[in-house]
Amino acid sequence: MQEEEINALATALEVLCTVEKEAKPKDQGICWIVDSTRLFLWFEDAIELFKTIKIKKSIIALFQGAFSISDGIVEYSKFTRQIQHFKNILAGLIKKAENNPEEIFISTKIQKKDINKAANSLDGNVDGKKVFIIHGHDELNRLRLEKMLKDRFELEVVIMKEKPKKGRTLIDKFEQEAKQVGYAFALFTPDDFTKTDKEDYYAARPNVIFELGWFYSHLGREKVAILLKEDTKIPSDLEGIERFQFKESVDEKFHEIQIELQEAGLIAAVKIKES
Repeated sequence: MQEEEINALATALEVLCTVEKEAKPKDQGICWIVDSTRLFLWFEDAIELFKTIKIKKSIIALFQGAFSISDGIVEYSKFTRQIQHFKNILAGLIKKAENNPEEIFISTKIQKKDINKAANSLDGNVDGKKVFIIHGHDELNRLRLEKMLKDRFELEVVIMKEKPKKGRTLIDKFEQEAKQVGYAFALFTPDDFTKTDKEDYYAARPNVIFELGWFYSHLGREKVAILLKEDTKIPSDLEGIERFQFKESVDEKFHEIQIELQEAGLIAAVKIKES
C-alpha cells in the first residue's frame, strides 16, 4: 500500500473540503472572488502534489481538463459543482492507490520528504512566527507596521521586495516566500485613481487584491487581517469581511492588531514590549 501517497491525497481532499465549507454565495448566487481564488490556488497546488507523488501524466492531464471555472464572475452553483467533481476524482484516486496503485502511479520509488513537502503546501504547515505584509505604494505605513511587528511583538516580518530574487520569476518568488509565513496583513491604501461613469475613487494596487486572495486560500481568513486606510474603496467582494480602518497611521490600530495576533497564537499577552 502506498501509505505516504494516500495520506498526501487525503490531505488534498481535506483542504478542498475546507474551501467548500468556508465558501458562501454573495448576492444573486454569485461566488465571492476570494473563494474562487482559493479554489484555483488549491488546484495549482494539487497539480504539483500529483507530480511529486508520480501520478501518471495521463491522469494529471484529465485532472487539469476538469477545471471549468474561468476568470471573472462565477456562479456559486458552478463553483460547488466544480468542487464536487474534484472531490469525486480524489476519492477515486485514493481508492485506486489503496487497491491498484499500478493504475495511477508511474513509480513507487518516491522520497518521503518530497511527498511531505508537497502535502504541506496544501495544508498550510508553515512557520507561525513569520508575518507577511501585503502592501502597495504607502511605504510610510508599511514601515510603521513592520516596526510595530518587529519591535513591539518580536515577530519576523517578510517583505517581498526585500527578499533576493535568486533567479526566480515574480510569482515563484512570492509563493516561495509566502508559504513560509503563518499570518499576513494586507495594507489597503489609496494608491490607484479610478474614474468611471458612476464615480471616481482611489483603490489599492491590484497586487494587494491578488496576494490577499492567495493568503485566504493558504492560511484561511482567520490568519489574515485587512488594514484599510480612510478614503480607500474596497472591492465589493470584500465588503462583508471584517477589516480595521485607520485615518492616517496603522499605529492607530495597535490594540486591534495585538488582539488579532494573540487570537492567532503568534504572541502571548505578556510578550508585548512597552514603547
